[in-house]
Amino acid sequence: MLYLYKEKLDKLKLFLNYLLKNHEKKFSVEDSKRIINFFQPSYFDCLNLYMENQRKNIEKCKVFIKNSMNFNEEQIKQSDKYSENLSVLIKDLKYKLDNLKSDIKTLKKYIGYLYKIKIFFR
Repeated sequence: MLYLYKEKLDKLKLFLNYLLKNHEKKFSVEDSKRIINFFQPSYFDCLNLYMENQRKNIEKCKVFIKNSMNFNEEQIKQSDKYSENLSVLIKDLKYKLDNLKSDIKTLKKYIGYLYKIKIFFR
């Protein structure tokens, strides 16, 4: 899922770059309010930081699983904790992914057909 998140984030960046270079399109008032937020300096910083933090959390779980051949009581508790954390991570990631998809859908209305095809086959 994290790979899908990164893929959608990259697509959003490509669409924004396209709009910066091809700004002859007229945006609806509602969409323009939303698109303005994409250009805030912290917008992509937060998305990238989120992705990096989730990647680190997943790596911690992988290391724990790899290093745990024989489970004692403490490791079982730790395993339960990792399991709960991963469940929360997945729910949060789904939510963030839905938001990214919605952002892409907003931008997609203003992207040229040929560019969409180019991105699709990229």
